[in-house]
Amino acid sequence: MRNQMAAVFQEAVWLAKGSSKQYTEEDLINITIFVSETSPDLLNDPTLDLTLSDVDRMVALTKKPESAYPVSQVALKYFASRNPALDRIVLIIDDLEMKADELRRAAIINSLETRACLMNTAGRRRIPVILLIALRPETHIWASQLEQVSTTEFRELDFSEPVSLFDIFKTRFEAVYRHDDYAHLRDPSRNDDALNVLNAIGEALGNRYSTRFVRLNNYNLRTSLETFQYIVCNRRWLQKGQEWSPSFMVEQFNFAVSQAAVVRAMGVGDGEVYPQRRTCLVNLLYNTRAPSSDMLLLYILKYLQHSNHETALENRISESFARLLGSAFDEFVFNELMEYASLKGLIHRELTGTCVRLTLTPRAKELHAMLEESSLLLEMFRDDVWQTTPRGRPLKPTLSLWNFHDRFTAVALFITSLWDAETKLRLCFESNGASESGSSYFGMDFEADRMRTGFNRSVSSFYLPHGDPPEPVRLATERLSALVLPRDLQR
Repeated sequence: MRNQMAAVFQEAVWLAKGSSKQYTEEDLINITIFVSETSPDLLNDPTLDLTLSDVDRMVALTKKPESAYPVSQVALKYFASRNPALDRIVLIIDDLEMKADELRRAAIINSLETRACLMNTAGRRRIPVILLIALRPETHIWASQLEQVSTTEFRELDFSEPVSLFDIFKTRFEAVYRHDDYAHLRDPSRNDDALNVLNAIGEALGNRYSTRFVRLNNYNLRTSLETFQYIVCNRRWLQKGQEWSPSFMVEQFNFAVSQAAVVRAMGVGDGEVYPQRRTCLVNLLYNTRAPSSDMLLLYILKYLQHSNHETALENRISESFARLLGSAFDEFVFNELMEYASLKGLIHRELTGTCVRLTLTPRAKELHAMLEESSLLLEMFRDDVWQTTPRGRPLKPTLSLWNFHDRFTAVALFITSLWDAETKLRLCFESNGASESGSSYFGMDFEADRMRTGFNRSVSSFYLPHGDPPEPVRLATERLSALVLPRDLQR
């Protein structure tokens, strides 16, 4: 990483120098004098022959690969201070997410050191230095905890909303579409219709869901575009007409970009079973064969989401849940859920010394918020929760049930089972003398109650514009409404 940065700074040296890409004898003398005033430790490097003159030692430094970075850094400072046309230096660090953790850390630390070095001009002309580092939220969280950034404005950065994914998608699509290799695929008679449909779907998706896609993919723009592309091409859920044909039928006004279509396209693709493909939708209700794991994953995420625990050490979380659950705590189950959360991108794990620090990701926060918006996620989560047959494992996926009424009824029963499981969890906290601390750890929200809110919103948007719900759905809604919050959460 230092070698890569050294090469970039060396290019900046030639720009600031404003002449040929080489050091003259006069340059070396002047740089040596400058280094002796501002960075004398460079010339006193014990690996150098200290019997040589300062200039000869500087020449030796320019030829050592391990010295390329500090030498080019100081040379940039020297030539920049002498260039009257240069009024500021902007350092831009981009594409860090593709690097390994140790390289990302090195790039951030080195860039901060370089900024400090360039601003320390030892009485010469002062040149403002602006440092811009492109980071996703997950990286920013651990980067802001580095000792080297604790005294800078690094912590004050705000994340801007991502640009419309459709703008990027359309630009890339058009670049490929115009390529000569694809000329034989074009049908002029259908070209306009196809592009109009693509623009209509893409613009609607971009305007409504760009931010959601980016958050669900933990601010990874590349995978966000893959999600966007997959949905655009998914006629199973976006195409209004039920007729199926081997080729993609592109017809104007035959596509509906609804919330249900988008969520199902992300979660189940072209089928009816979740999950059948890699997806950015992750089951927050995932559990193991052990009955004690019901709702536990969601409460681990709630622990991290609470304002006092946005980042926490893994052993501290384990200790907290061991205390809250008492004899019901199963370390094996807890570790399995933590592995699942890490594998699915719900938490970020970072080794800090001998400890593992955990951070909740944007994906987990976005999915948590979606539970209260509608019951769409619960359709898929119901089919993915581990349940043995005696406990009522669904015989059919929710989407394969023969009508919408059955789907709503199945989801209502699922919420009821989650309500019971969460109530037992809260009672377990209380029985271990942690009723007050339980609220301080997880807040006052009852997750099954939030899911009930999402369910009611789905029922209202599906049925009420056209009339009252049918009897089975009405009864299911009434049974959900009759469920009572645990005592410690009743306000």
